[in-house]
Amino acid sequence: MAKKPGPGVSFRSLRRRRKDTNGIWGHLANEDSFNIGTGPRWGLPSWVLPTLSIAAVATLIILCVQVFDLQNHKFNPNDVVAKARSATFEVSCGGSSGTAVGINVPVPDGYKTAVFSAAHIFDDCKPGDKIDVVSSGRTYKGVLFKKDPAGVVNENDLETIADVALIYLRVKLPALDAAPAGHVGDWVVELGNPLGEINYATFGIITKVTDSQYYTDAPTNHGNSGGPLLDSQSRVLGLVSWSQLIPENVVDSRNKSDVMDQVNGISGIKRLSNACAIIYSASPKCPFRD
Repeated sequence: MAKKPGPGVSFRSLRRRRKDTNGIWGHLANEDSFNIGTGPRWGLPSWVLPTLSIAAVATLIILCVQVFDLQNHKFNPNDVVAKARSATFEVSCGGSSGTAVGINVPVPDGYKTAVFSAAHIFDDCKPGDKIDVVSSGRTYKGVLFKKDPAGVVNENDLETIADVALIYLRVKLPALDAAPAGHVGDWVVELGNPLGEINYATFGIITKVTDSQYYTDAPTNHGNSGGPLLDSQSRVLGLVSWSQLIPENVVDSRNKSDVMDQVNGISGIKRLSNACAIIYSASPKCPFRD
């Protein structure tokens, strides 16, 4: 007859003798109940969880706002052009014509709109002369208030001069805001009236920035002079002044795609800050921060 096993815990053929101990492991081994609530308690202050919850919600809201802002300010040339077209004009004086843009700045008493353009368009005119400003097919008379240089502009000097002109009108025409400083790589739109086109738009990026001008690869043609370079929110970065293309004789005749010069497609855009020292030199504050 098999001997009856004594008290213990069995698992198939395994057996462990019950030991007499007062320790915690003894309680577990003896299958005694064990109250973990009797030991020292460790807990977080009551304010921690609500604070963490509020911080998590706030972080989620900030992330949502940032995502929405990125989507809202995504570069869209169509939107930029649609907004800027009404404030971009044809201007002419004597035997030359070009482009100009209305910009929101203070104007003298009796005038309602300030229009900026390139000085080299107005070689045949002097300050005080009447300027034709065409807006939406209608011609208005403006007054050439100031330009720099004051005389005839040498095209070879365009890269180093201010090349800015200001026209005032007694009628209210659409105008755009001035842009904050642009940076290399920013997408931009160039708007103008080249080669008989009206409000013709091209786009590219800012390729270089100096104290006085932006450089861009946006295509530029005769008639773009004085037109605006616009940022992603249809604000005016500067005024188109000059462009430089590669002539045919510096392109490899065996392979037209093998360009042998690095100046192809470079356009110079005069920053609005040029007008601060030239046009607004007598004013206590220049309206342009850039």
